[in-house]
Amino acid sequence: MKKVTGYIDVRALGRHKFEFYVDDALTDKEIKKRVYDECDFYVSYDVEDGYEEVTRTITEYHKRDDEPFGMVSKPVNCVTRSAPIHKIEGD
Repeated sequence: MKKVTGYIDVRALGRHKFEFYVDDALTDKEIKKRVYDECDFYVSYDVEDGYEEVTRTITEYHKRDDEPFGMVSKPVNCVTRSAPIHKIEGD
């Protein structure tokens, strides 16, 4: 008897180890067939024509910070009021 060990590794599914025994009289071709039978996999895919690459540009806007280190150029929590303008008679 011969011991056959190996694994099938699929990125999406991980690694599966296998181990089995075969008769001494089996040829390499027959052992290879048994390995493929043990792995029991099927691959299917479709190829579809007619697609083209599309590049999209997205422009975003944000307020520029002119002051270094986040300093504020106007006083915080201050209310600025201007005095009302009174028209002086005779002017």
